[in-house]
Parts: sequence; C-alpha cells; structure tokens
Amino acid sequence: MIVTLTNGCTDFFEETITVLENPASSFVISNGCQGDEISLTNTSTVPATGTPSYSWNFGDGTSSTDENPSKLYEAPGTYSITLTISVNGCEVSSNQDVVISEKINIGFGETINTCGVSLPLEAPLASTYRWFNPTSNFTISNTQTYSITTNQEVGLEITSPAGCISRDTVQVQLL
Repeated sequence: MIVTLTNGCTDFFEETITVLENPASSFVISNGCQGDEISLTNTSTVPATGTPSYSWNFGDGTSSTDENPSKLYEAPGTYSITLTISVNGCEVSSNQDVVISEKINIGFGETINTCGVSLPLEAPLASTYRWFNPTSNFTISNTQTYSITTNQEVGLEITSPAGCISRDTVQVQLL
C-alpha cells in the first residue's frame, strides 16, 4: 500500500493477508422410529488446513461432538437437529428436522390364562403381521388374528404404516 501525505511525502508498506476457506455445514439423516437408533452422516466440507470441531444439538436437550453420531429418540415427534462446525476461527451451522414415528404397542403381557379349547388373539391395526414361534422364529401366520388351540408361547411382529416394527411374545395357557 502506498500512502501520500498532504506535504507530498510518500511511504509504503507491505502486509500479507491470508484468507481462509470457510467450512460448509451439511448432513444427511433419515426419519426413524421411537426406540430405534438413527445415524447422522456428516457431509460437510472443511478446509484442508485446521482441525474441525463438531457440535450436534439433537433438539431434545442432548448433544454430541462426534463427527458422525447415532441418536436414539425415546418419544415420537419432530426434532430439529443442528450441526455446528468450527475450524480456523470460523463457525457455520446447518439444521434439519427429523420425524420419529411411534411404534405400535402390542401389549400382550407375560402370560394369558383362559378357560376354553381355543383363544383367538388379535393384533392391533398395522400394515403387516407375522405370528411366529419364539423358539424357532418359524412364521405361523401372516393375518391380523391367530387362534391358539394348545398351551404355547407365541410371538407377534407387526409393522406400522410408517415402517416401525414392534415385536412381543406371550405364553398362552388354556385351562
């Protein structure tokens, strides 16, 4: 830079200025189901120089400093997730919403004792049904209802319209 004073004197000085590249914050996430772990994939770009730090806010009062964290939400709902990246004194953030869907509660309990020669069991309304033998995992039926005619343990796996899988077993005793 050259400076000219009012008296006609000139002077100059030289200074090197380094312009650092800004990081760009971004990530990929898929909607999930309550009680299931979801993975967050950090797709951010960071400059070749400097060591980035990551700060995730999961929208439920919890956070992480992992580069690619996992998260388990216990309650269904929509959560706003924010990723903040800091490197070389620069800080940038991005955010996205994730929808956590509710799992269907099957609610059998441990044992069903009943009088009679059979017991029809009915699953809650769902998209798919699979009654199975818990010991062998063999599929017994793919219908909403299943009739038990002997003392046995039976399992049920159902899928909600949002794709959430619920699973439960029950011991049935016909008295």
